[in-house]
Amino acid sequence: MPRTNEAHRLPRLPLWQKLVLTGAIASGWVLFSTVWLAALMTSGWGLSWSILADLGALVDGVRKTSPGAFWVLLAAHALSLLLLNGPSQWLANRMAMPRGFRTGLRIAGWGTAGLDLALWGLLPVSGFVRMVLAPVLLIETVGLLALVGLQVRELWLFPRWRGGDRPVRVVIVGGGFGGLYTAMSLDRKLGYHDGLEIVLVDKKNYFLFPPLLPSVATGAIETRQVTNPFRCIFEATNVRFMKRSVEGVDLARRIVRTGAGAMQEEISYDWLVMAPGAQTNTLRVPGADKHAFYMRELGDAIAVRNHVIDCFELAAHERDPVVAADLVRTIVVGAGPTGVELASEIQDLIHHVLLRRYPEINPALPEVWLVQSGGQVLPGWSDRMAGSTKSQLDRIGVRVQLDVRAVKLEPAAVVLSDGGRISARTVVWCTGVKPATVMESLGVPVERGGLVRVAPDLRVPGQDRLFVIGDVALCEHEGHPLPALAQVALQQGDQTGANLVRLLKGRPTKPFKYFNYGSLVCVGEHYAVIDIMGLRLSGFPAWFIWRSLYLFKLVGIGNRVRVMLDWSLDLVVERSISQIRASREEQVEDGAGPIEAGESATVPLTFMTAPEE
Repeated sequence: MPRTNEAHRLPRLPLWQKLVLTGAIASGWVLFSTVWLAALMTSGWGLSWSILADLGALVDGVRKTSPGAFWVLLAAHALSLLLLNGPSQWLANRMAMPRGFRTGLRIAGWGTAGLDLALWGLLPVSGFVRMVLAPVLLIETVGLLALVGLQVRELWLFPRWRGGDRPVRVVIVGGGFGGLYTAMSLDRKLGYHDGLEIVLVDKKNYFLFPPLLPSVATGAIETRQVTNPFRCIFEATNVRFMKRSVEGVDLARRIVRTGAGAMQEEISYDWLVMAPGAQTNTLRVPGADKHAFYMRELGDAIAVRNHVIDCFELAAHERDPVVAADLVRTIVVGAGPTGVELASEIQDLIHHVLLRRYPEINPALPEVWLVQSGGQVLPGWSDRMAGSTKSQLDRIGVRVQLDVRAVKLEPAAVVLSDGGRISARTVVWCTGVKPATVMESLGVPVERGGLVRVAPDLRVPGQDRLFVIGDVALCEHEGHPLPALAQVALQQGDQTGANLVRLLKGRPTKPFKYFNYGSLVCVGEHYAVIDIMGLRLSGFPAWFIWRSLYLFKLVGIGNRVRVMLDWSLDLVVERSISQIRASREEQVEDGAGPIEAGESATVPLTFMTAPEE
């Protein structure tokens, strides 16, 4: 496979280039400091902290008392900025950073230097120029110090793997939290080497942030803001991304098979990390695979949003109130974090947006039901958190059904274990996950739920070159299996990266130690429940912390900015109810005619799919 462009180039520069660049930068700092020291001596001012606020007056004093010295100092200052910015910008072009950030550094560096010199020349014009020279110089100095510090560290101090006797390839299957953090940990610790190749394989070309899917499903944030293309994430790394569907793994030959038929491709590996994630488990409930929506992928969130809006469009023209009530009733099966957040988000969408736009619908008709087989919402959480969540769900009007299971799904109803039957056109299945099917091809022993038991260092016993992490691994902590949570997967990814580094350097691995940071869930508008490192809160403060933490964990600065803007605008601007279709629009056959109001009673709503080839 062709190599990616080298991202970590600074440590591999020839020694003479490193010495020349470091000498130029050091000369620039010496000259930069000498200019200001000479200005102090020429003006006769004493050295004090207050001088920092009067740099403009200091330079203007030199100009007035000794014009010749002023122009010499200006020329020396310009030369010092050239010696600092020139090598720094050259090094920045070879640092591991995104192109947009690199362009921003270039504009900021030369722009600030130009503004600095322009202010020197404009000192006679106004007192305002003398006032702003000091803050501009301070920003310029701090920025250059930070940039040069990073560059010198990467030039001389950053540890690098020296390589072995032959090339090594690490293949990571799955680009969720576990796979992504493994790849980034490896690249951060090892950087570039001719004999090392890091390959991440995933069927999607983007990383998805699943915790915010309920918000996408109700239009609170846009679809692209919970995704980030892998090729953008790995732009400043030496990780190679391959968009492939993994069909199987041959452990004996150390081969990962991707694609199918004529498009099949085999990828050899020296070390394999399996992190393909989980898929929805319908628990063999009849009809769940045909009549329910899921909430695992981006397409699921879009489908739920479109379907809910479809139901309201039809209910607005429905003459039969019973059918209208079925159309605007939503059932969420499973009261885990995803189910709770989705039910509360849909309830907010209905009462804060949809009912305002559909005045034809009786406000008493829409209902959101949350069905849970156990005796509490948020199973496994503390009684206090579950109780606070249940109280908030009751307050906002979500109808919670505990100790009852969905035993059958019909085209427009859910049959419960207590003999009850709830009519609804929208059912979302948020309970149960199972390992991705590719895990079956490994041929290693599996335990309950199809999980693969791993050793303390996250390798499969008897398979020293195979790591299994995330939702497909059975990893115990304090005698209990770890749940399928994002914080588990990302911690395992970091540890797997560290263990691979140790193995590549010929050192023994270290066991994985899980740290539980806590739990948090959003329950409606401006309300959340959190238990983070002993801090237990509910209400608005918890909601603010919930948003802040999710914002921090989002991948990509652009996504963080867009989500923050969306959340801010949502306070004053109503969210859109436009439907987004992902399939080709088909032409209506001649004579088909429009659907009359009322026909929805006999025509069930269906998923929109792409036309068959």
